[in-house]
Amino acid sequence: MPMHANLRHRRPARLEIVSAVLSGVALWGSTIAHAQTRPAVQQHVTVSLIAETRNIVAGQPLRVALRQQIQPGWHTYWSNPGESGLATTIEWSLPPGFKAGRIEWPTPERFNAGPVVFYGYKDDALLPVEIDVPKDLQPGSDLTISAHVSWLACGDICVPEEADLSLSIPVGTVSERDPSSVQAFASSPARTPTSNPFVTTANSFEGKITLRVATGDARQLRDVTFFPADEDVIDDGAPQPVILDSEGLTLTLKRNQANSRSAALNGVLVFRDQAAQAEGTLVALSVSIPIGGK
Repeated sequence: MPMHANLRHRRPARLEIVSAVLSGVALWGSTIAHAQTRPAVQQHVTVSLIAETRNIVAGQPLRVALRQQIQPGWHTYWSNPGESGLATTIEWSLPPGFKAGRIEWPTPERFNAGPVVFYGYKDDALLPVEIDVPKDLQPGSDLTISAHVSWLACGDICVPEEADLSLSIPVGTVSERDPSSVQAFASSPARTPTSNPFVTTANSFEGKITLRVATGDARQLRDVTFFPADEDVIDDGAPQPVILDSEGLTLTLKRNQANSRSAALNGVLVFRDQAAQAEGTLVALSVSIPIGGK
């Protein structure tokens, strides 16, 4: 059975798992990459910084992403790891006047390790970040964007890993897509949650939250799952029974009794629409609504 670390100290009962993880810290190494062409290679995850464009243009946002190429059988974690794990972090070192936004977290997958449920990524994950660029840059120079990144890689054991990365990009006058990263960024929009266009409500009663989404005829929807953005609002390991009817979907979520007074339900609602033109296409909607009927 895989062993997954809970390093957030909010579940003292699982501190024994932390000890098991730390016993594997001898496997932990860090490698420094000084350019886009030399990614940092860890034992279980290869990381690199890639830019969507091959140059920086004054006053135009720059999209940069941390790419995680994850060994088969291993995974990293979403912003909310679930019942165990640790989210990936990026600490930026940027030129004067530059400002990095938040990670645009792609839709995660739900994993189980015995009774423990967690949210994360396998295979190849791209974590984009938009960086504000000052208006007074002069073309003709090269600028370096650096970051210290850390993540938890889990398979049969969990191993904390980190790397220092940097990316040198010339300042130009016209933005040009970088051919080497086009394919990676092309898949990003499909995995990024979009705004929810449907009337949505959440009501709490007897320890459960009923999430109702008026999608219209929902009888062809499959694999309906809610990923909570906040810790301890719902019981991550509990089943999520769904009712699909001609007017929409109703998903029942079990409240986490440790935080039963949470006033809002934030997260990502995911489903596949069998009736859509692209049959079975993944739909991910951002949800942020107050919880009524508490």
